[in-house]
Amino acid sequence: MKRRLALASMCLAGLGLGGLATAATPPPAIHVVKTSPFTLQGLGFKAHAALKLVVHAGPKLVTRHAIAGPTGAFVAVFPTGQYDPCSGVVTVILPNGQPLTFKLHRMCASLNPG
Repeated sequence: MKRRLALASMCLAGLGLGGLATAATPPPAIHVVKTSPFTLQGLGFKAHAALKLVVHAGPKLVTRHAIAGPTGAFVAVFPTGQYDPCSGVVTVILPNGQPLTFKLHRMCASLNPG
């Protein structure tokens, strides 16, 4: 009897874990943490992925490299310069070369309400 109960518990636990494994994973996202110095936080990237971030702000391109941590998150700080980081876009180049582009003005709006 104990053996049947243990087997039934393992099957139920397996079903529960299977549900977690198939749950939809949110897509990678970028958030502006601060505007001075300009700081981005990334979430939902592949764990330990080497990423290239390019901020397109007017005629200026500013590049940083980041490594996602074990949870797929990273923080990248850009130098303060002669550009408005909230008026452009940021492109994240994934390790496979695929670009993901995010519009910065939408992200900065929450930091500069008005």
